[in-house]
Amino acid sequence: QRSRDAISLWLNAARSRLPSSAANKVYVKAMEPSQRQIMTNWLNDARRSKVKRDAEKGAEIRRTVAETAARMKPENDWFISSSLREQGVALVQQGKQLDSQRASLNHAIGAEVEAITANLSSIKVEAEEELIKMQETQTKELEDAEKEHGRHVREIQMIGSPEEEVGKDTANERDRLERKLSGRKDEIRLRHQRQQESILARVADAETNAAAAIRDSEQQAADTLAGPEHEFRNAALLWIERGQRRLRALFGRRDE
Repeated sequence: QRSRDAISLWLNAARSRLPSSAANKVYVKAMEPSQRQIMTNWLNDARRSKVKRDAEKGAEIRRTVAETAARMKPENDWFISSSLREQGVALVQQGKQLDSQRASLNHAIGAEVEAITANLSSIKVEAEEELIKMQETQTKELEDAEKEHGRHVREIQMIGSPEEEVGKDTANERDRLERKLSGRKDEIRLRHQRQQESILARVADAETNAAAAIRDSEQQAADTLAGPEHEFRNAALLWIERGQRRLRALFGRRDE
């Protein structure tokens, strides 16, 4: 099925067609890009987790600004001051504008990621099809080598009479043909192994490039808003401290 992983397909094919020593080499080669991809995914997940925590912190600051601003009424300007209250209203709007910009950027990033992922999937499907065809070709080449070997063996058997023991020359020729067949099989398997490694390397490079493209796109979006977001948070935290102090003083005065 299309959903089968190219690396798994390759490993299974290698284990079924190659001698154990060669299959182990294939396994090691397959694990190298797989481990790199695991590390890349781990780093991306860690970065996204950090971005998520930062976004949650920003959301909490926005909620606090909105709640504090909502408690400031125009009739209390005589104590709180209209400038402090209006600054809070402006901060609420600034937070919303930044959220709107972030939403637009995330939408654009989503479209980019979708295109990158679709392209990567296409590359994997193409590689999988190449691997399947390669396995079919390898099987046929091995079968043809066996057939050719069998034909030569039958020709040798026709040299001597059935009553005679196979002569030394005939036995030597059989040994030569066996060595030739073994060498031919090893050549076929090694050639296909190298082709398989090339395909796997191409898929690994595509995965690395896709991960890097997604990372760069997300980082660019983060950098775009990093400055304005930093300024907003600094101003918001200072305002929250001043505003809540004034509100505590106001309501404490009323309770006296």
